[in-house]
Amino acid sequence: MQEMAHLFSNIELVVEANEEILTELLAMRVQSTDVADLSIGSVFNKRIEYLVQVYTHYCLNQTTATTTFMTLSKRSKFKATVEKLQTQPQCRRLDLMSFVVKPVQRLCKYPLLLRELLKWTREDHEDYEALRSALAQVSDVVQLVNQSSREASNVQQILDVESRLINAKHMKLVIPGRKFIREGRFTKISGSNVQERQFFLFNDLLLYAKPHLVKARMFDFKGVIPLNLCFIKDLEDTESLKNAIEIWRIDLKKKYIMYAEDADTKREWYNDLEQLIEEARSDPSADNAPAGELCESADSDASLGDSSVAFQMEADEAKGAQSLKMAQLESRIVGFKAFAKPGRTFLKEGSVFVNPRSNLPSDLKQRHFFMFNDILLIAKRHGDSAKKSFHAKDIIPLSSVLVQDLDLGGTASGISSDTMHMFEIVRLDTKTKVLVKCADGDVKSEWVEALSDAMESGALRKGAEVETSISYENILRDARGSKRLSNSSPLRRGAALERRSSSDVKQCAHCTATFGLSRQRKRCGFCDAVCCGSCCSKKKNKLGKPTRVCEKCFLKA
Repeated sequence: MQEMAHLFSNIELVVEANEEILTELLAMRVQSTDVADLSIGSVFNKRIEYLVQVYTHYCLNQTTATTTFMTLSKRSKFKATVEKLQTQPQCRRLDLMSFVVKPVQRLCKYPLLLRELLKWTREDHEDYEALRSALAQVSDVVQLVNQSSREASNVQQILDVESRLINAKHMKLVIPGRKFIREGRFTKISGSNVQERQFFLFNDLLLYAKPHLVKARMFDFKGVIPLNLCFIKDLEDTESLKNAIEIWRIDLKKKYIMYAEDADTKREWYNDLEQLIEEARSDPSADNAPAGELCESADSDASLGDSSVAFQMEADEAKGAQSLKMAQLESRIVGFKAFAKPGRTFLKEGSVFVNPRSNLPSDLKQRHFFMFNDILLIAKRHGDSAKKSFHAKDIIPLSSVLVQDLDLGGTASGISSDTMHMFEIVRLDTKTKVLVKCADGDVKSEWVEALSDAMESGALRKGAEVETSISYENILRDARGSKRLSNSSPLRRGAALERRSSSDVKQCAHCTATFGLSRQRKRCGFCDAVCCGSCCSKKKNKLGKPTRVCEKCFLKA
């Protein structure tokens, strides 16, 4: 019986109040011979106080009625009974809540009726003032009803979200003051994880869930972000990251990046989030909001100031963009999935012509280079060219290669004049070489410089730089002679590569600055001195290869 009272409230009194008005209007119509003599306003004025009381009580119960109905609908017996009644002719296939809201809809029609009567009533008519008074009082009740209806609709939306979360039975999203704002699909980046998520925005929290693989419109609850513990940042579009929003949760020192399909969606969400976060952070009662029960447990000593958060956000921005780029590359390249290797970063990509099996420039085939800080991936366009997908053909570790600019090496090394815009990649591990031709000289220079920098940086990261007494000209000459190096090659005879450590060098050989995270070691390709980046920033040709050199060697003739 209590559930019935929560569902239908004082519906008997509402029916009674309306029947009294109807009865008196019908009696007045029977007694009067002229419609113009009817005093309809007086009938409403006589009953208006009671009408306001019963309707106010009924309308304020709409939120409770909606919540009760959603709770009862989870019971199979109740649900089956309601569905059976819905098939009855007198129900006109309307569900139960359509009848519960009918009295509210009736009340909202009273102002329309009274306003129309007032429009056609002369101002000197005895019923004119009565109609004006009744219209004003009923309009006040309707405003209250509209507010209650909005609250009931909001509760209905929140309950709908709650019912679509499969593994969140412990969660109660419906609490006083909480409002549902919007929902939408985004791609979320957290650390190195890139995932598709459904986001539900409320006035005090942002909830995200994973789309269910089988059940449509159903989601696996993943987490919530209290808006009073957040900072938000509008990320500018880059080549690898577009339509993105960055959210920092300061209690957990955790960053989230969410990006939308288009700029309009991103802008709408960003504007709502910015406003709601500002309101939540300025609300003194937000610290004790029930939203905290739904969140990941915060570290007891986790605390960041605004400036610290801003600094950390900038420091991690590139990492988020790299995670997204890796995910995009993984979807574009068939046959290579090891993108998410710790420490691996993407540097550049581009189309070139290569010939890994012959010396002849005429045998070149179009390929696409994907360069990372540790490997060079060679791929072939896969399927429809419009889809920009590729099939992995070869992977070259940058720790065991040499690069030769053939334009600089010229005909002196036995290469014909048709090597314009070409360079060679010599692999020391497999003793093979790859001939590469670029579209123009600028593109070639960019690739040669990028590969040289990546090779040098890779050696420094390992704390040692590979050095060899083997002649660079001999290596190239042997590589050009055949796919495999000749038996007379020093490499073929098993000459060892001599490794010379540079990790024990603590200071720059020129400016004596101490090496650290912000000042890395660079080795001069001429004098072999270990210097800082500032003292070893120039490049000079050595045997046809652009080589990093220190200031002293650069100034030498």
